[in-house]
Amino acid sequence: MNFGSSGVGGTPHMATVLFDSIAGIRMTHIPYKGGSEALGALVGGQVDVLINPLLGDAASDKVKSLAISGAQRSSLAPGVPTFAEAGYPGYDMGVYYGVMGPAGMPAEVVRKLNTAINQVLADPGVVDALTVRSGIVLKPGSAEAFQSMLDEDIQQWKSLVKSDKSIVE
Repeated sequence: MNFGSSGVGGTPHMATVLFDSIAGIRMTHIPYKGGSEALGALVGGQVDVLINPLLGDAASDKVKSLAISGAQRSSLAPGVPTFAEAGYPGYDMGVYYGVMGPAGMPAEVVRKLNTAINQVLADPGVVDALTVRSGIVLKPGSAEAFQSMLDEDIQQWKSLVKSDKSIVE
């Protein structure tokens, strides 16, 4: 069995390496030059599996979505189970967005930015645009909580990169 990705070391590649680890399997990696090429390879039958951040083809008759990462089903594809529901409870490779600044940014500036961002994320129009229409799960919080999540992810990524033989050091 093989899998395609948008390139070596990218999120889709490493997301599949994590799935391999949790599922106890080892698929052969076939890297492509971008997500569109990888999706074309899946549709064309050149690859067996593709973990991709795009839901655009979830309703296609040429692609079958098997599972979605995250703690809950996507509002854009409510019939697609989460990886946990599909039998892989340890798998969570959601993509997230965060606002970062330079090292040493004054704490007061960080606090003001964080407050403003959380206010924007509470706006009903923003919630509608991001959650209902785009399927993004909003998790407003503190800068400290985001940094803690980043630190945990860095450790997980380091472990995954070391375990995957296709990554050139």
